Amino acid sequence: MVRSKEMTIARARCHSHFLSRAADRDFCIGTEELLELEQFVGELRPCFELKPKDGQPQKTRYRLSLKIAGARTAVNIVYDTRLNALVTIYP
Repeated sequence: MVRSKEMTIARARCHSHFLSRAADRDFCIGTEELLELEQFVGELRPCFELKPKDGQPQKTRYRLSLKIAGARTAVNIVYDTRLNALVTIYP
């Protein structure tokens, strides 16, 4: 898949935001782990992506609850299917 410059910039902003939110919430996750998690969620995409109903716009962001090693409770992540990127993380 060829990405435009705008898509690359948007993905970089999503990654930066995700890592910033993770640090603010005391989740120890680095860029390598972020990319691995993003790839894993991308592989699960067919399991959670919804097909739009007639006349409805395509949904592009999905919230998923995950149990991350080292976290006491499950965390929520937001995944953008347009960018194939993790957007944010919160408890």
